[in-house]
Amino acid sequence: MIHPEYLQTVFLLEEGDQSEWTRPFAIVTAWNPNGIDTPANENEALDRRLVDELDGSAEISSHRLIWGCSRDFQHREASRLIWGLSLEKAIEIGRAYQQEAIFWVNKEGIRVHSCTCEAVEALEDFLVFDSPDHRGALED
Repeated sequence: MIHPEYLQTVFLLEEGDQSEWTRPFAIVTAWNPNGIDTPANENEALDRRLVDELDGSAEISSHRLIWGCSRDFQHREASRLIWGLSLEKAIEIGRAYQQEAIFWVNKEGIRVHSCTCEAVEALEDFLVFDSPDHRGALED
């Protein structure tokens, strides 16, 4: 099952650009394993471990920080845009970090893939902001 909240996710890209976004990529987080709120220091350690794993992988061509956020920006999780891996590998990484789901982006759009079952759902919109100050756009 895909949690309904995941289908409302928006993304915050604080630096960088979207020029690489013509190739398929995954968005994966290591934060809050099993959907359980985890202390900040543990989440940061999990994220560092994920970055180290991505940096050490010959399969990964590049990765970058992006924040997965609730639409009111009150909840956000550090996540990684990851290029150069298959959907199956992205789900495998999500499972390794005890995640409930990962996002997969390609020319067809953005989909949420469960890491615990075969469920897949499309996001209606792939919204990326460079500042939480743009949240007014969500109310239009």
